[in-house]
Amino acid sequence: MFGSNGVVGSHDETLVQGDCIIVGRKGSVGAVHHAKGPSWPIDTTYYIDDLHHMPIRFWYFALKYLDLGSLNRATAIPGLNRTDAYKVALALPPPHEQQRIADKLDALLARVDACRERLDRVPAILKRFRQSVLAAATSSDIQADLEGNERPQPRSAFRPLADGIEEFVTGPFGSALHKSDYVVGGIPLVNPMHINRGVITPSAEMAVSPAKARELSQFALREGDVVIARRGVMGRCAVVTLEQDGWLCGTGSMVLRPKAELDSQYLQMFLSSPTTVAMLEADAVGSTMVNLNQRILLALRIVLPSLDRQQAIVRQVEALFAYADRVEARYAAARAQVERLTPALLAKAFRGELVPQDPDDEPASVVLERIRAARAAAPPKPRSRQGTGRQMKTHKAEILMLNRRDIPDAHLFNILRERGPLTAEALWSASQLDIDDFYDQLQDEEARGLLKECRGDAPTMQRLLAAAA
Repeated sequence: MFGSNGVVGSHDETLVQGDCIIVGRKGSVGAVHHAKGPSWPIDTTYYIDDLHHMPIRFWYFALKYLDLGSLNRATAIPGLNRTDAYKVALALPPPHEQQRIADKLDALLARVDACRERLDRVPAILKRFRQSVLAAATSSDIQADLEGNERPQPRSAFRPLADGIEEFVTGPFGSALHKSDYVVGGIPLVNPMHINRGVITPSAEMAVSPAKARELSQFALREGDVVIARRGVMGRCAVVTLEQDGWLCGTGSMVLRPKAELDSQYLQMFLSSPTTVAMLEADAVGSTMVNLNQRILLALRIVLPSLDRQQAIVRQVEALFAYADRVEARYAAARAQVERLTPALLAKAFRGELVPQDPDDEPASVVLERIRAARAAAPPKPRSRQGTGRQMKTHKAEILMLNRRDIPDAHLFNILRERGPLTAEALWSASQLDIDDFYDQLQDEEARGLLKECRGDAPTMQRLLAAAA
């Protein structure tokens, strides 16, 4: 079974016996799929199963090139109207050239897909590399001199993390900080959502006034502090910079203020290393969302070499991370280039520049004339929309479906004025129109300003359609 996004399930019956092209009609508008063999396209798609002996792969690529998704004009339910699609022009080469184009595109795009697949392994490799660097940097197994001397270094003994911490602060609880205290553009609060890849990125909406910040001064951050998420993803932490001095620890975070013998960057690397994260995940409490507390953190055991050696380790880690960042930038550039290849190849193919043209090929005009003659000679297909309504059979009941000619011009507006705001799906059900007629009617009434969208205050609430007046 095919939907707009591709295969959505399976069925013991088929609607189409052979190969066909499936085009997304609702949802993933204009998405094009090639069903190789018997299939059942569902009602959110169009399908093409008769191409008059022209190569199906050519038309698969042609429809992808046409970018049918750009024809979407709806606001509530993204949709593709076949009338709009029929108006799109396409240069039609002879059938033999169509086959040469399809074969060439299949070969070239297979190489593009292989390249994309290889490139997409890079992020996971870089992630493992960074984790390995952190794990090695903060373990007791580092024995080589990071300054270039290969002589073995003595193992450093593990010590409780509490030995290197001067002060430990847990963010304010709900009784001290309420949602009503938040202002835009005030003193930023640092919650887990603001800590990513060792960097603090505040949000303007999650801040408090200077007066409230003075009330919460015991939660103020200082340069060199390490702020760590105490719930959700373990090991998410960052070092507070000079610019962030005076910001506030949020409810979901904790602050570790290291002693002079413990470098802040080294501490941050230790807390975010995969070994430490695994220990935190094992010890954290909570069933729906894991939580840290001071006892769990301070019980961690850390390798504490001399301060000079900690700083040397930090420099080496930063150098390796910088190398990984350069590789990541090159990956992003290469990935962007790969994504440009497919549309470029399609454009070249349908400009007639991808394969050589053969003057002995049967002209496309002859093929089109043969198709017209075959259509003219074929018996007329029975109309499916006769009478004032039609019966759509289901396994459970006979449902009367209306035609657009059977309804008033403001059919959807009248339903919404009578029933109040509805989801698009509920409005479709109430309209008693089939999906094509509903979509056409929806576009028509939206264009005349009869309908509007509305949404509740909660960001997760569904968008609703309502009568505009």
